[in-house]
Amino acid sequence: MENAIAYPASFCRTVTDNLDIAVYVADLNTSEVLFLNSYARKRWGVDYRQIRCTDYLRSVEESACPFCSCEKLLDATGNPNGVYRWEFKDPETGEWFDCRDEVITWPDGRLVHLEIAVNVTTRKHSEQQLKSSDFFNKSIIQSSCDCIKVLDLDGRLQYMNEGGQALLRIADIGPYMQRPYVDFFRGSDKEACKAAIATAARGGEGRFTGLIPAVDGTPKWWDVIIDPIVDDQGQVAQLLAVSRDITRRKETEDALAEREQLLRQAQAYAHIGYWSLAADFESITWSEEIYRLFGLEPTIVPSLDVLQRVVHPDDVPMVIASLTRCMREGREHNVEYRIVGPEEQVRWVACKGAPMLNDQGKVLRLSGVLQDITDRRLSEQRMRASLDEKEVLLREIHHRVKNNLQVVASLLSLQAMHASNPETVEALQESGRRIQLMAQIHNRLYRSSDLANVQFDLFVGTLVDDIISSYGLDSRRVRLNAHLRPITLHIDQAISCSQIVSELVSNSVKHAFPDNRKGVIRIRLSEDDGKIVLWIEDDGVGMPEGFDWRKSNTLGLQVVDALTKQLGGKIALFRENGTRYRISF
Repeated sequence: MENAIAYPASFCRTVTDNLDIAVYVADLNTSEVLFLNSYARKRWGVDYRQIRCTDYLRSVEESACPFCSCEKLLDATGNPNGVYRWEFKDPETGEWFDCRDEVITWPDGRLVHLEIAVNVTTRKHSEQQLKSSDFFNKSIIQSSCDCIKVLDLDGRLQYMNEGGQALLRIADIGPYMQRPYVDFFRGSDKEACKAAIATAARGGEGRFTGLIPAVDGTPKWWDVIIDPIVDDQGQVAQLLAVSRDITRRKETEDALAEREQLLRQAQAYAHIGYWSLAADFESITWSEEIYRLFGLEPTIVPSLDVLQRVVHPDDVPMVIASLTRCMREGREHNVEYRIVGPEEQVRWVACKGAPMLNDQGKVLRLSGVLQDITDRRLSEQRMRASLDEKEVLLREIHHRVKNNLQVVASLLSLQAMHASNPETVEALQESGRRIQLMAQIHNRLYRSSDLANVQFDLFVGTLVDDIISSYGLDSRRVRLNAHLRPITLHIDQAISCSQIVSELVSNSVKHAFPDNRKGVIRIRLSEDDGKIVLWIEDDGVGMPEGFDWRKSNTLGLQVVDALTKQLGGKIALFRENGTRYRISF
């Protein structure tokens, strides 16, 4: 008998030791472990005969495992109840086992507990991942910001995700189920929806944009895509409709379209058009207004050749040269040129553009605007003609004033020749000199290139030379020292300042150097803190002690005071080392 069972036991051990499953046998009553195969011994150890099954399990669990209950392995009469299958997760390793337990008779006649446990950890993880994936996908669908619906082949609503219900403010989806999807839309959108459903039912993809208001009446625009859902046989079973809320985008697009319309109207009113030219001069685009400005049909494709045919032949080289230079140097394009219309009418346009550069600083294209400036050009021509006419008249006025003053000066000179009283002669001669200098002022203004403004530093120098010459002063005895900073004055200021210089320099010439005394007359012109400062000095005998020039009866100083006030300026007198006047305005 021993020889009879030795061979099968050895065979069974060899077989079980080569399986990647756990096989163990334990006494049903005492839980003594009687047999472990190689896979199980690696888990429980080679000294398994010294442990009891319940002791091991209780070392990691608070109570015995479920299969230790006789109710699971034995029937009511105490006989074996067949195979009991269950799953067990090892609390130490986290591994999962698919266990098959059964009561069998051991060779010595006692009942034992046989378990075959297959490690199914990998399968369990896969199942868990699949469950997680399904839950994740369902969660995505439910919480999606898109409105996801399932329709039957007639287009009736079968399902709508929670995210879609929230977008439409639907509190209870029940009343909407089995409702035709087209009924959600209005007007022409219904026909677009029908067409999309029909396309999807044939296996294609239907797409349209439509308006579905929310339950509370809030208008909402949707981008709708309807696709077929096919069964295992490849037949269309249902339809999947995914609607994305594009209300904000639609409002933005509508606002942009409105602004573009307003911009086109503004461009038309202002005669301004937009253009863009690629760096290779091959691609050029322009707006509707430029078609109108050029007198071209909208069907004509923009090109450089078309542009050159529109531009006046004399201006083409300038335009091409400017565009080429801007492309090469990355600079702005700013030219004014003529264009010739279909009926040979010539108009002026101003063209401005700026380069668009890549990361390396290379010009990709020029973009800018073109504006009709014909009216401005004509207005400028009229203004220029009017200004030229007024300038001629003004020069003529200065010329005639100068001639009349010279006539008056000559009359005073003749009158002085016939006067016998020395004081009268001196008064007439002094008046004649004043008038003669005023005539010289108008003569220089008449010859000036700019009648509105005068380069006063140049003007003063020649004026002082005329004054000294008029008195016949020896330049070796009295020298003129001028430091004049370049300053431009308005003609009214220039005339007043010239008369001030004339009176004060004349005073120095007449009174500062008696008895052939030598000296220097200095004139300084500068700008200080936004004010023009004029110094007229001499190192002569100076003013008499106690002399108050403001109360003086002399005509010259009264004229100086009046002219200074006319300029809105101030005058100051200094008596150290001669006489110094400081006029600022």
